Amino acid sequence: MTTVSTEAKSTQTFVELADNLVAGFDVVELLTELKDRCVEVLKVGAAGLMLIRPDGKQEVMASSPESIRLLELFELQSEEGPCRYCFRSGLPAIN
Repeated sequence: MTTVSTEAKSTQTFVELADNLVAGFDVVELLTELKDRCVEVLKVGAAGLMLIRPDGKQEVMASSPESIRLLELFELQSEEGPCRYCFRSGLPAIN
């Protein structure tokens, strides 16, 4: 059994995601795949993905597990939490 490095997994993920960026691609499927790969590559128990809309507001795009979606919605409502921290500071939030 071979062990694949985090860098190799990350590179493979970006290549696969880029391959999906063709006319008519499914944005939700792409973001869900990105979220799933973040959990796998970063070896974390959960991940949430928020994007910034053109008006500057954050929006929940994908969560794993689904219970994290509720946490992210609370973050947006209270304007506090790890995603908000990362967005404002540009630093990772690590627990």
